[in-house]
Amino acid sequence: MFWIKKLFNLIKLYYILAKEMFYMTFTTKSRIAISYSILILAGQITIDDVPDVGNLRVIVLEILSQ
Repeated sequence: MFWIKKLFNLIKLYYILAKEMFYMTFTTKSRIAISYSILILAGQITIDDVPDVGNLRVIVLEILSQ
């Protein structure tokens, strides 16, 4: 039964990420924008490494400025 719940959570996460990428509109609560912000703060990437799709870079910059 545990694996069914885990599988459901994985499908739900995939749906959320796919929905964000399909519409190319991100918010400050978008998981992908938050992930890129964390990577930038950790020094792993720069803002130039963030894909220029939709408003992703703008939202990442907004998260970093908060």
